[in-house]
Amino acid sequence: MHICDYSAPYKGNFIKSLESLETIENVKNIYLFPHRAKANKSVEWINALNENETIAYIQEENIIKTIFLLKRILKEHKVTHIFRHFYDIKIDAILKIVCYNKPVVRFCHGMYADKNATGIMHKVRNFLWGKDFLIGVSEAVSESYRHNFNNVNIHTVDNAIFFDRLNVVDEFQKQDKVSLMCMGYNIKTKGTDIAIAMAQKLHENYDFVLNIVVAANDEELEKYLKSVFVTIPEWINVLPPVENIATYFNANDIFLSPSRSEAFGYAVVEAAYCKNSIVASKTGGQGQLKIDGVYWFESENLDDFYVKTELAVKELNSGEKNLQKENAAKSVQNAYSLDEWRNAVINLVLNKLR
Repeated sequence: MHICDYSAPYKGNFIKSLESLETIENVKNIYLFPHRAKANKSVEWINALNENETIAYIQEENIIKTIFLLKRILKEHKVTHIFRHFYDIKIDAILKIVCYNKPVVRFCHGMYADKNATGIMHKVRNFLWGKDFLIGVSEAVSESYRHNFNNVNIHTVDNAIFFDRLNVVDEFQKQDKVSLMCMGYNIKTKGTDIAIAMAQKLHENYDFVLNIVVAANDEELEKYLKSVFVTIPEWINVLPPVENIATYFNANDIFLSPSRSEAFGYAVVEAAYCKNSIVASKTGGQGQLKIDGVYWFESENLDDFYVKTELAVKELNSGEKNLQKENAAKSVQNAYSLDEWRNAVINLVLNKLR
């Protein structure tokens, strides 16, 4: 059973990864999503899961009702393993009540915020997670948890990408100019502000377009852009989320990932598969990715970011760079395939907790 604090407008790579577990004999997934999913577009693909004979539930708003719902699911479907993705205190407390004698496999999809946590919320998590089996999506994530949780099993299974999803490309008009692209749904964490500052400086000497993809918090980004420029310049485009993200990668030349913190670096792997040039900060799990030809720069170092991006622009169509991009597209398919991830999860979790 997957208890997921996930309500994105599309299934994305996350659900596709979980679905790969069902290719193992005698494995059947059951899902429980947060109550807020009832009020946004995610309810559409959740309902579609049920229509395709997948079992998916949505939590009740009331805690007592959610407790009874969880008890019914566990009993009715004879759940043997509970996988927890992302976290919120309410459902973690419910799990402690309902599943006090059943180990929970907790997938840690993000860095633990405080390296040396001592606050009340950390103590609550220590109590709620103390007997859980934790899996970091990168070694950097696992290490951030080891600093704070001494009494739990913490392991690493590098995350995977559903590459078939990146073979589907919708119609999208590519600019005649060099196109840069970055993510913008979390300005500080994703370093979108750094990307904008760097691009503003770069635009003094180069003609290009910067495409900023926003999966959420678009009003926050627009407000930030207007605080910097007053009127958003014509060389900056804000793009809405799409299910087929390869549409955007294929329409751009250089992908920027100036994150201040990154658990794994999904978008960097996706960009490599789509043969983009990549300029990325060497931080967290992103900095641990082994991808040929990435222009790495020191996180939050604007000057270094500028230098590496300028180099990426200059070398964009060189024969050596094109060869590196071809090699990177092949290597990430082997290193971060769903088969590798699925087998690692099965071997690590199901065999240890059988």
